[in-house]
Amino acid sequence: MKLLLCVLFVSASFPSLKEPQDNKRTFQQLHALEGTWQMNTSKGILYEGWQKINDTLLQGGSYKIKEHDTIFLERVSLKLTTNGIFYVPVVEENNMQPVSFKLTSYNSNSFVFENTGHDFPKRIVYEIVSKDSLHAYIDNGINSAKRSDYFYKRVR
Repeated sequence: MKLLLCVLFVSASFPSLKEPQDNKRTFQQLHALEGTWQMNTSKGILYEGWQKINDTLLQGGSYKIKEHDTIFLERVSLKLTTNGIFYVPVVEENNMQPVSFKLTSYNSNSFVFENTGHDFPKRIVYEIVSKDSLHAYIDNGINSAKRSDYFYKRVR
């Protein structure tokens, strides 16, 4: 009986023993973002690019080309840590200070990062539609009226 109680206590105390391995597999799925993605808009061409740095870090960023000017919009890190997977953008609107969004749900082709304490967005979603098609969007949560969609095609 004491052994059973001890096993139950240890199991309850460490419910995420399997989680680091699951996070590692999930992070590997995010490697599908590697490359350069393009979206044509009425205001110019928008690009997003991702590069694998190592097994725990992808670095990316977005920029747009308007006429002959390149305008950088954000730098982003996707990080696998012992506390989970984080999407960490650095943008001018936040005084170039990083903001962390934790991966809160996912399936084989959709990844939801959230930070409910952030003003906007509170949620960043990446849906890998196919090898060459990516849909990303930002909003303030499931029932948010404010949402920005990004439909990219792979160019490299």
